[in-house]
Amino acid sequence: MTPPALGALLYAFFVDHLTTLKGLRPASVQSYRDTLRLFLRFVATDRGCRITRLALADLSFERVLAFLRHLEADRHNHIRTRNQRLAALHTFFEYLASTVPELLAVAQRVAAIPVKRCPPPETCFLERDQISALFARLPTRGRHAPRDRALLLFLYNTAHASRRSVICARDTSTSAPRRASASMARATSGAPARSGRKRPASFSSSSPPRAPPRPTRRSSAPTTIAR
Repeated sequence: MTPPALGALLYAFFVDHLTTLKGLRPASVQSYRDTLRLFLRFVATDRGCRITRLALADLSFERVLAFLRHLEADRHNHIRTRNQRLAALHTFFEYLASTVPELLAVAQRVAAIPVKRCPPPETCFLERDQISALFARLPTRGRHAPRDRALLLFLYNTAHASRRSVICARDTSTSAPRRASASMARATSGAPARSGRKRPASFSSSSPPRAPPRPTRRSSAPTTIAR
């Protein structure tokens, strides 16, 4: 029995499998499309033929490994991009194995290719002397100056989630998050951030004061800061 053509399988993979059966969003389908476009172009170049002359036998395990090395060495892709392309190829070869049983051995070898581990991104923060310079440059005049200072102290001393902090400021004024961000941007204009993992110690009593303590009684409304 003659296996189906590669073009027909690709069409069924995108239209029937990804869109109809799995219900992926257009952005996800576009990611699969980009991966297979790069892979087919690489296979055609490696085989020395036009892309329209490719067959299922050209999609070998060795070419998949060579394609992954090509992404990192020639295209200089990040490890995360390489892993994303590999995940798309895993899905495609799994579909090929379910449609063309003759490709099951190749699909199993491709599925055994592991993802590469990549180091997590570095955590950036301001050092203690930069934090001191930040609070020293905060505006001291204006109706919102005490509130902005208290909000920034609250963020630093508690490492609180920004979403809850915005809720606290929103109860005082709808423009509080923007004003607090502007104050922080003005204060940090001359203090570049450094990278590291250990969080600096919080301010002591000799340093700028801490944020007001949390109320002992829990209430449905967020705590506001007096102007």
